Amino acid sequence: MKTKTIKNINMWLPIVALVFVLGFMGFDNFKDLSSLRVFQSFEATPGENIKKIEFVLNYENGLEVLERLKQQKVEQIAATKESQKRYERTLAMYPNLPILEIDKPIDFRDKNIDRNINYWIEYLEKNKTRYEAVKSEAYVLLENIKEKQKTYSWGKL
Repeated sequence: MKTKTIKNINMWLPIVALVFVLGFMGFDNFKDLSSLRVFQSFEATPGENIKKIEFVLNYENGLEVLERLKQQKVEQIAATKESQKRYERTLAMYPNLPILEIDKPIDFRDKNIDRNINYWIEYLEKNKTRYEAVKSEAYVLLENIKEKQKTYSWGKL
């Protein structure tokens, strides 16, 4: 029985030593082996390509949302000023009438619009360099997808 245990140890000892040496050295020492297929980087997966396309489309959507929010803010300020002018005109025309709650000027400004504008500005500034880096590649991928859809459409089967 003792000899069988010693045989097992003799069989596993080189494997354990190899694992220990590899773990001790780390993979930094294997830069010379980069030509091996195992160490080569793979091409981007379709999921990564889709994420790039989604990121670019979301970024461009953010630009549109920011412009729309700025336009809404201008419109809300203009509507509030118009309401104030109407109120002042009514007071000037009828100074003796009692002022009811319904006659007071309306504040059309959205209290959250500034926060939303600031959010989109920060998001767009933070991701601008990534957008610039990925934009052309994402458009090429999008065009390739469109071409594949044309090729595999029902009319061409």
